[in-house]
Amino acid sequence: MGVYALASALSFMHATAGMLHGGIGIDSVFVTPGLELRLGGLAFATPLTDPSELGGTMQRASAAGFLPSLAPFRAPEVLRAEWRSVGTPADVFALGGIIGCIFADLASEVASSDTLLSGEVVRALPPALAKVHRAMLSDAPAARPTVAQLAALPVFGSDPFVSLSLALDELAVQDDRAKARILARLDAAVETLPLAFCKYKAAPALAQSIEFGEPSAAVLAPLVKIGG
Repeated sequence: MGVYALASALSFMHATAGMLHGGIGIDSVFVTPGLELRLGGLAFATPLTDPSELGGTMQRASAAGFLPSLAPFRAPEVLRAEWRSVGTPADVFALGGIIGCIFADLASEVASSDTLLSGEVVRALPPALAKVHRAMLSDAPAARPTVAQLAALPVFGSDPFVSLSLALDELAVQDDRAKARILARLDAAVETLPLAFCKYKAAPALAQSIEFGEPSAAVLAPLVKIGG
């Protein structure tokens, strides 16, 4: 769920807000109590229509000593200060680095971008992500996938945890039939899910669902299991 959430957030920035994040690194990714990942660190966010603005912001931040944690995640074109060619692929490169860190548990051990394609990282990646991860870290911006393409990968659509988490986000606004299907899936899986996810993601979604409708056995059953 974490990688999908980051890709979706970045896709929104690129396609809807028309912004380049520009500052993706370890310090810009946050973990919620429900074990979901959130993308923050928007200090370098720049309009895609004027990526040169990112250069000026980074130069000022570098002079102030604020960039060490971003260094391994900066794309080659950013490191070369080729601001006219900097665009969304630079964010994709950085996100690829974050994905490697997530699966290889390298939160504080990334000395350079070479680490992001090390054998340790590659071995830790799910096979379905290994190829696209290498493409994300390509030296050539045009060879990197878009974040929309990343979010659309079958590995996410077929992941029951990802699909259940997304379904819970919209539980309160579903019709009775769709709600019943989601609740049945949750009830069947709740005892196998991480406790933090159940307490801080599933339980609030169930409580919100009750606010918009009558309490039912289908809602109460997973709540009882979570409480127990």
